[in-house]
Amino acid sequence: MNPGVGEIVIARLPDGRLQASANPAHVALFRQPDTNGNTKTFA
Repeated sequence: MNPGVGEIVIARLPDGRLQASANPAHVALFRQPDTNGNTKTFA
């Protein structure tokens, strides 16, 4: 599934800062299926 227009992810860095990214590769990381077999995604 391709990321939609305007999708972003926000990650907490090791030093506590937040970083937002609209990079499609980063968004795709959070679109993986849930590990318990649920069809919902993390995004």
